Amino acid sequence: MLRNMMKKMPYFGFLVLFSIYILSIANVNSNPALELNTHHPYPSNWLIKLRQPEWEAYYHRIFGLLAENTMYPEKIDRNMEHKFDGKLYSFDSAQAAVQELVACINDDYTYFCNIAETNKKLQDAEEKNTVEFKKILLKNKKLGYLHIKTFASCFVAEETQTSLQKLRNVDGYILDLRDNNGGSVEEVYKVFSLFCREGKFVTVKGRLNGEDYFEELSLTKNKCRRTTNGYTTEEERNKNLTGKKPVVIITNGKTRSAAEMLAGALRDNGRANIIGSKTYGKGVVQNTWVLANGTSVKIAIARYYLPSGISINGTGITPDMLINQPDENKHSDRELTSAKQELVQLICSHLKVAR
Repeated sequence: MLRNMMKKMPYFGFLVLFSIYILSIANVNSNPALELNTHHPYPSNWLIKLRQPEWEAYYHRIFGLLAENTMYPEKIDRNMEHKFDGKLYSFDSAQAAVQELVACINDDYTYFCNIAETNKKLQDAEEKNTVEFKKILLKNKKLGYLHIKTFASCFVAEETQTSLQKLRNVDGYILDLRDNNGGSVEEVYKVFSLFCREGKFVTVKGRLNGEDYFEELSLTKNKCRRTTNGYTTEEERNKNLTGKKPVVIITNGKTRSAAEMLAGALRDNGRANIIGSKTYGKGVVQNTWVLANGTSVKIAIARYYLPSGISINGTGITPDMLINQPDENKHSDRELTSAKQELVQLICSHLKVAR
């Protein structure tokens, strides 16, 4: 009997080792978020190849998003679609292939974001305390000052509304958009409604989901009106909290994108004068697609046009009053000083007309 057990021991030992091996493979592949460990105690070529379809599907998903949504479809190199078939063995190799794909479009506003970059943008969308405000007394006039730092946060419109409610007794407003890098069109549209009674906000023309895309956003006295590819919908709007009181906007070379959209729309609707230096000149709209593995791709899908019909892409907005802030004298805010003086004059003119 002992002799029979000794004969069977190698067989049982083999079964144990083989079971451990199978379980280790199942554990690696049961979670698609796990990366293949190249130092696995049981390396195998077929185990690597088992992950190839996953990385190829990831690459083809991004290729499809670019092909269907970029505002530059003529730049898509169709040879890139299958260039990496059978060649993607890891998450890193798939990301490198995506980077090469995106680079072919050669567009500053279309880019790939890794997991860390994607997480940072998601955190920015939850940022609070994006609006600073205070009251300024100058020549017996009460000025309301608001500095909106970004439009990337989903709390910007809410915080702007709260700030304006606390500044309701002022005679006019300074809206400081310097160094505002832009953000969400939806947030800035809501902010626009806080300063404007009615009028056109923006027109967007581009591509989305493989088709031509047209959208126009405007305000009526009681509604936000959105026309998308000929179909119009209306929804509740924020109340105009500034009435007809004068507004002066301060801009500089770092005022970009959605911030430029707001400044241009308020001026075109006769609601604001602009003071400062020329804005950056980003006149495109981007959409972000977050992938299941935590990365994302941001694609420029359209150009936007101010209510006057112009595109500011590459040219920026020229202020009504050019005031260049010297970099060497940061303690003297010439732009803000000029804005306060201009606002006082506008308030005086507004009061004369009101009489």
